[in-house]
Amino acid sequence: MQAVIDAITYAVHDVLVQGMFHLRAAGPLAWIGLCWPMLLLDLPRITAAAISAWRERGQERRDLPAERAFLAGKPRVSVVVPAYNARSGIDATVRSLLETGYPDLQIVVVDDNSEDGMYERIRPFTERGDVLLVKNSAASGRGGKPSALNLGLIYATGEFVVFIDADSTVDHDLLVHMIGAFQDPRVGAVSGNVTVRNSDENLLAFLQAGEYKIGIELSRTWLSRTGRVLGASGASCAFRRSALRAVGGSSSCRAEDLDNSLMLRRAGYQLVFRPKAVVRTEVPTTVRRLFRQRQRWDRDVVQVAFRKHRGLMDPRAAGWALASELWLQVLLTVVLPYACLAWLVLMAIRSPDLLLLILGVTVLFSALINALALAVTVRCSIERNWRLVATAPFLPFYSAFILAPVRLWSTTVELLRVQREDAYLPQSYWRNAELP
Repeated sequence: MQAVIDAITYAVHDVLVQGMFHLRAAGPLAWIGLCWPMLLLDLPRITAAAISAWRERGQERRDLPAERAFLAGKPRVSVVVPAYNARSGIDATVRSLLETGYPDLQIVVVDDNSEDGMYERIRPFTERGDVLLVKNSAASGRGGKPSALNLGLIYATGEFVVFIDADSTVDHDLLVHMIGAFQDPRVGAVSGNVTVRNSDENLLAFLQAGEYKIGIELSRTWLSRTGRVLGASGASCAFRRSALRAVGGSSSCRAEDLDNSLMLRRAGYQLVFRPKAVVRTEVPTTVRRLFRQRQRWDRDVVQVAFRKHRGLMDPRAAGWALASELWLQVLLTVVLPYACLAWLVLMAIRSPDLLLLILGVTVLFSALINALALAVTVRCSIERNWRLVATAPFLPFYSAFILAPVRLWSTTVELLRVQREDAYLPQSYWRNAELP
């Protein structure tokens, strides 16, 4: 046994010594690939987010008296659920909303010309007066999610309106945490905390649960404290109805959640994130479905944030906080994918053996950062799901082999403006759309 240990020790030593020799010989190109993306981007960002998540608990305690006083007035809330062929899950969504027990609640379900009998599935709730059911039965077929949201907004009577996806369920105190944030008159939108409901279905879903924990709960806690949240999650977001109507409601584009949020930011409102306002949603369980989802999300960022709302990248439009976050997203979603690809090609040509060493160190370092981020997030979260820390060693591979190629492909085709149609919106939209 000792001989085996000694052999492994000597092998690791040789690899490290040779690796350092090759690093010195390879010059700045190798050191850039090894150090700066992690040390200048990942580590400071995760560290700041972890500190923010830890301090968020104290901030909530300070805000609690004002929020309780605001909620004591029982402001009316309308929840709009846009649904298309959601027969299998719509009743669970409605029941979870009813179980919140909010005192003055209106639930509006918009049936966007479903063809699976969803209308009949929801009728028992309407007959008891629990739900207002609105059906889009236009001869042209479904109108798409933005159209359904606007249709629901017409019938919404609440001072505040909450949008919930039809494949999601909510925690019982969701509305209290979301609506309480509106005690600050500067707040125009509130983003809920989206978690994965089907994380036990397979490894891909489990990895997305870890990704959501870091990318949504941890990152948005930090961004919210610094006033840099770009968009409310489409699966769970709340708006001042007057503010949303003032900016024209949801525009007919794929990223209506991001578009609504940036329109409100342009109008001078703040957007905050509430980690305790939990919504549980279904995530793709096949690579094909995940690719289609992320392709749409990545293209939407380029189309909506960097084209339609590019004026916000000027600090004079909505302040330095928002402008700096938009520029950072340009770096992360447009510049870095191409830079990393170019670096990989150059390193593969000049020093392929050293490339393997650098990638190995990068994976190890990324796994450690992810483990730290997940541990802090789970510790500060109302959901102490420590199992998610086990995703840390796999997230670098998930990011490298699935998310990074999708982002590179999506950004390229969006910049070239090719293959823009997507089943997310009906054909009637794509025939008439004038895209930015």
